[in-house]
Amino acid sequence: MLRFRFLPCILLMLLVSASFSATKPPPAKPPPAESIPKVVRAQTFELTDAAGKTRAWLGTLDDGTTVLKLLDGEGKPKVIVDSNGEIMVLDDEGKTRVTTGTVEGEYGIAVFDSKGTMRADVRLDSTDSPSVTVRDSTGMIRGSLLTLEDEPILALWAGKDDGARLALQVTDSLPMLSLWDTAGKPRASYSLTDSGGPLFQMLDADGKSLAEISTAADQPSLILQSQRSKISAFFGFTEDADVSLMMLNDQDHLQVGMGLNGADPSIAIRHPNGEAAAGMWISDEGIPYFATDDADGLPIWGSPEE
Repeated sequence: MLRFRFLPCILLMLLVSASFSATKPPPAKPPPAESIPKVVRAQTFELTDAAGKTRAWLGTLDDGTTVLKLLDGEGKPKVIVDSNGEIMVLDDEGKTRVTTGTVEGEYGIAVFDSKGTMRADVRLDSTDSPSVTVRDSTGMIRGSLLTLEDEPILALWAGKDDGARLALQVTDSLPMLSLWDTAGKPRASYSLTDSGGPLFQMLDADGKSLAEISTAADQPSLILQSQRSKISAFFGFTEDADVSLMMLNDQDHLQVGMGLNGADPSIAIRHPNGEAAAGMWISDEGIPYFATDDADGLPIWGSPEE
């Protein structure tokens, strides 16, 4: 009799469990595939959060541009994406602070200040050349880093349309520092020669060299040139003298030459055709010599000993 003591309780539990099983709804079945719409057409879509606030908006503007707006909890747009290929990031006041897509007809990224002025941009132009630009509070370019024919250039601007600028660039694997005038013309440059020596140039408005200071084979020299790009004067070291000063005409003929070779100074004056006209020098014995020649270089009068 004891083994059947708990039988009524067990029967009661089975009845209760069967009752719950009978009232539990069957699992939901997914709708058939043919009942799911393949295309949803609407002019505007809005996505809301649990509180019913709109957090995203998708629609078209009057000009036909498709726009997607992402809003914060207060309903302010923070990110805008349009069908023109532009993405905008806005601040709490609704002002655009960052854009990516097209920047003045070129692909890139632009950053704006709180007043809506572009202050920096990174872009890639139609030739696939990259550039980075920084601007002042008025929007004027003050610095640019770019490549020209795959050579880097760093330019600093004066801050106005007709302002001068300074440029640091690499050309043919040689560095160059140049100064530009208000017309955008290079007027001075400091660079290296092919042999690695320093070269300083001063240029006219047409870019022609007027003066050069350089070092070749560790020997410094100064060259002055006319506007016809002809050498007018040379001051430096030559193979024939320790130091020389030479002045030439527009036909590249030497007109006046002065040299110092050791302790022996000399002066030479020539005709326009380059032929010797007169000369002064000191012999090894310390005797001064003076000689004149005709247009053909023939001596007319020599030293006092002659």
